[in-house]
Amino acid sequence: MAELLDRTFPARTEDLSAVRAAVREACQRAHCTEEASEQVVLAINEACMNIIKHGYGFAAGQGFTLRMGVNDDVLMVQLLDNGLPAKMRICAHGNCTSCGPAGWAYGSCAN
Repeated sequence: MAELLDRTFPARTEDLSAVRAAVREACQRAHCTEEASEQVVLAINEACMNIIKHGYGFAAGQGFTLRMGVNDDVLMVQLLDNGLPAKMRICAHGNCTSCGPAGWAYGSCAN
């Protein structure tokens, strides 16, 4: 994998602008379109916010590592943290749209 980014960020909402800037730069280096770059930025920002809010509960002194690279023309992203794990359960509704493929859900099903 051709490395584009390997950096640890503080798990603080005020540092998310630095995360977004680093992701934009990595996407440019990967020759992503502007539209694709902004979609990646949005997805990673949301994932980081989930780490900060749900994984660490906004606790001070925490961090996460963001790694990005390209492998066979596929953009690869890894987010590594030490926060609380997500609680997964199998939805009784099966393959519903609110739970995603195979009925896996985080939290509660909307059905």
